[in-house]
Amino acid sequence: MDISELGQISLAPQFIDAWHQRGITTLTEIQSKAFSDQTLLSGGNVLIIAPTSSGKTLIGEVLSVRAASSLHRALYLVPFKALAEEKYIEFADTYRPLGIAVVVSSADHNEFDTDIRRGDFGVGVIVYEKLAQLLVQSPGIVSDCLIVVVDEVQLIRENERGPLLEMLLTRIKRLNPSPQIVCLSATVADLGGFDIWMGAKVIQTNKRPVPLWEGVLEGPSAITLHNVGDTLMRKEKVNIQGTIEDREALLDAYIGALPADKQTLVFRTQLDATERTALRLAQSLPPRPISTQVRTRVALLEDTPIRGFLDRFIDRGVAYHNAGLTVDERRLVESLFREGILRVIVATATLAAGVNLPADIVIMADYRRYNRQMRTRVGIDTAEYKNCAGRAGRYGKRTQGTCLILAERQGETAILERQYIQGKLPILESAIPRTPDLAHNVLTVVAERLANDATDIIRLFHESLAFASYYKPGGREEELDDDIRESVNTLSGLGLVAETDNGLEVTILGKVAARSGVSIRTFGALTEMCQQESVESATDIQIFQAITSVAEMESLRPYSQEQRAHLLARWVAGDGVSALTHDYSDDRYGLGLGGIDTLGSVAEWLLQTTAQISSVLGLPTELSSKLNDLAQRSHFGVPRSLVPLAQLRALRRSDLLRLTNNERGVTLTDPCEILDAEPSQFTGILSPKQVSVLKEKIAQSITDSLRRRKTGHLLRCDRLAALRPLVNRVYDAGGTDFERAIEDLLNAPNVELGAHRFTRQRTGQPDLELAGNSGTVVMSATASEGNQKPISWAKSREILGSVGYSGIRSNAVVIGKPDFHKTAIDNAKEKADRGEDNLLLMPVDVIVELCLQKIEGKLSREEVLSYLENRRGYFSRDELDL
Repeated sequence: MDISELGQISLAPQFIDAWHQRGITTLTEIQSKAFSDQTLLSGGNVLIIAPTSSGKTLIGEVLSVRAASSLHRALYLVPFKALAEEKYIEFADTYRPLGIAVVVSSADHNEFDTDIRRGDFGVGVIVYEKLAQLLVQSPGIVSDCLIVVVDEVQLIRENERGPLLEMLLTRIKRLNPSPQIVCLSATVADLGGFDIWMGAKVIQTNKRPVPLWEGVLEGPSAITLHNVGDTLMRKEKVNIQGTIEDREALLDAYIGALPADKQTLVFRTQLDATERTALRLAQSLPPRPISTQVRTRVALLEDTPIRGFLDRFIDRGVAYHNAGLTVDERRLVESLFREGILRVIVATATLAAGVNLPADIVIMADYRRYNRQMRTRVGIDTAEYKNCAGRAGRYGKRTQGTCLILAERQGETAILERQYIQGKLPILESAIPRTPDLAHNVLTVVAERLANDATDIIRLFHESLAFASYYKPGGREEELDDDIRESVNTLSGLGLVAETDNGLEVTILGKVAARSGVSIRTFGALTEMCQQESVESATDIQIFQAITSVAEMESLRPYSQEQRAHLLARWVAGDGVSALTHDYSDDRYGLGLGGIDTLGSVAEWLLQTTAQISSVLGLPTELSSKLNDLAQRSHFGVPRSLVPLAQLRALRRSDLLRLTNNERGVTLTDPCEILDAEPSQFTGILSPKQVSVLKEKIAQSITDSLRRRKTGHLLRCDRLAALRPLVNRVYDAGGTDFERAIEDLLNAPNVELGAHRFTRQRTGQPDLELAGNSGTVVMSATASEGNQKPISWAKSREILGSVGYSGIRSNAVVIGKPDFHKTAIDNAKEKADRGEDNLLLMPVDVIVELCLQKIEGKLSREEVLSYLENRRGYFSRDELDL
């Protein structure tokens, strides 16, 4: 099936062209099956099962884009933040130029969370845990979506993410009407009734489009390779001379004997092993010429261990990839591998989790992992092995792939073949019976108002996969019911839920706990911290010492609580990355910037939760402000004033810090001022190219924000069957037509605010007036060219100065698109505080919101007029109950 045939399922030609540009011309077997299936195309629930590298992701991608291109919303759910990052970048690069508003939400990205809660997006790439948190505050996020794609749904069987994912699906299925649910899964041995529970049609293939050969590397003798999908076997000679008993030496010798054009992924189960192995391989492989351009790309990284490694060994074609790397570092390593500059990457399983790297050979150098709880090494399961093996021979990049398991000792080949190559894949079963601590899931159910007593909660859990596949068949209903009642009692004792006249309701404190995502035990510890008298005067280091002791921090490097606290304190103080990575590394383990980033992100999460607790407890607002400020600084390792720029991800941390700490004593932190700044203002601080990139990112952020708000409003218009052409025109119009579009919107049916023109400005643009309660509201509107630059204070005053109205003016409203410059906002607020001027600056999306709320019946005509007549200063979007 040719990709162009997707035009038959209501996809515009520009999307077909975009896929062609990505090299997608024909569909794989599973893709052809899916896009020929009427259940899938007509909105029915579907479970798509296929081996790794079969093209499942494109199916979810196409369906999401189809929904978004018809001005509906789509959620694309993923289990890991690294996978969310990859999908977001790919989707945004492909579809934003085509008008699709793409957003992401994960532990690394919260800048779009407000837009997601409000529905201002087309495609949202969201990590499972983040959606669960967002739903507590805005239960309607999923209700308004046309489709929910769940990637890697086989993880429902995992203890860590499984229960949360299962309850998410249970709640989504309960919606009426519910969105289409499309689940994507790797091959499993048994569906375990999952398809029946989901009411989903199964579309399945066991055949990979690219053959995969699997074997065991035990020594320099020939290897027996198995093609499991086609039940084939063949022998392959190993080009290693002599006898090698040491497995690490065998690994080095095998890779060294490979042709230079063969690219290899080596998987290790321990982070420090990836770095040691990469160093050893880099020292043994011959150098190759490397261009200045490639070295320049490496030099753009922060001064971290991976940059130092690449500086030394990029010519050997070797790198490592693990959780110690930042997003930018991982992205560079992956790009260099795709371009053929790197021939070997030594990685942990973080790379295998959906990152699409085309390799010829995968080597599983470890098949046992140290378990900290059991204090011993345990074997990985077959599913993890198959996921790693599937990185070899990626579709569209290779004609075949090979995966070899590196044996730990002689004579293990038959055991490893039976356990992994021919091993039985897991059943798609519920993990809830193995993780019976239901308290947080119970709290979430009450917080989302899905149940208001224990009986309702039990009824909801009886709709779960766990009940259908485990509790009911095994006659264990009472066991589940008792666990739920016990959870309710626990939550009640902690003050998170309470009995009211309307039944069981979540308390304000309970709502904070539910949307935070932290464990109930940790939430209790953070609450106790807030109740200590010393917390208000606590220093940064003391606060860090308190939060680094909780369970969510225990698995993070460095393992010492004291070291974690001191590292964070230095991080937010702006200490250099090189010093931090040096001071907190040891002979065995090297701490990378990615490890510091992860520590900072977890600290941000805990601090934001603590700030919300302090507010609920009625503690001074200075405390919550202090905690929120420290949270933002923890995430980015920069002063609060630099956070908005850090969120753009346009510059390295070290470059950002120079905007406030430089030899010239210049401070440049306001995005609007940076847009207006002359190049000379950055001399000695940033290079001309860095300035250009920063300004471009700021402008793009403004444009994207307006596009997302437009998308959200047009979706509301579709549901109301009203205003769509007018709202579309308001967002798209410029010049004279913009103010005329505002006039038509204010006078639209069911809005009817009675706006009319009363004179003409010198530029020929009409002014508007509305009859208020105590006078006339005068309105003018102005839009920047291309919607890329906020309206300045000078422009706002110029618009007002040209108004020809001479009567009694109760208020003057300037509507600006996309928004107003910070200086304009500050000046308007200052004048309002002093009572000097009847002036209101209003972004375009706020006037649209007022009109939509009038049609929806949330605001009366008098209330809308009161906003326009009595508001002063600046009317932000956050001030409306959206």
